[in-house]
Amino acid sequence: MKNFFLLALAAVSLSACKKDSDTTPSRTDLLTTPKWRMTAETETLTISQPGGSPGPTVLDRHAGKTACERDNFHKFNVNNSWVIDEGPSKCLPSDPQTGTSTWAFNSDQTKLLIPSPSMPSVLSEVDILELTPSTLRLRVDLDGTGTDLIETTFTAF
Repeated sequence: MKNFFLLALAAVSLSACKKDSDTTPSRTDLLTTPKWRMTAETETLTISQPGGSPGPTVLDRHAGKTACERDNFHKFNVNNSWVIDEGPSKCLPSDPQTGTSTWAFNSDQTKLLIPSPSMPSVLSEVDILELTPSTLRLRVDLDGTGTDLIETTFTAF
């Protein structure tokens, strides 16, 4: 019985010294730890309706993607490199398996700064709507007026 008491006391002592490791991950850690696969993409267009006021039209862009596009994934690295991977199935066997680019946060880490596809020397701002260990939601304002928005959701794996 005395040995049991000493063992229990030792266990309580050790657990009392245990440090709380409940630290909040940085935005960089949240972005760079997982690989990200697109799971949703919508485009919202606000266009004038004939004989009426402007109204939004929401298009599901993800629904039209083929299986070889849906298995692609993205990996953001701590060194600000960004790898786009074709995943297990490539749409065209001659395409490279990966492509690379760069990324950065803006000063308050609410936007990703990525090279524009049409002009790589110009950085595009992408709004970060959500960044958690399991979800990355981004929004791009294509025309700068808020009338043509693409919202993309990625899931960590």
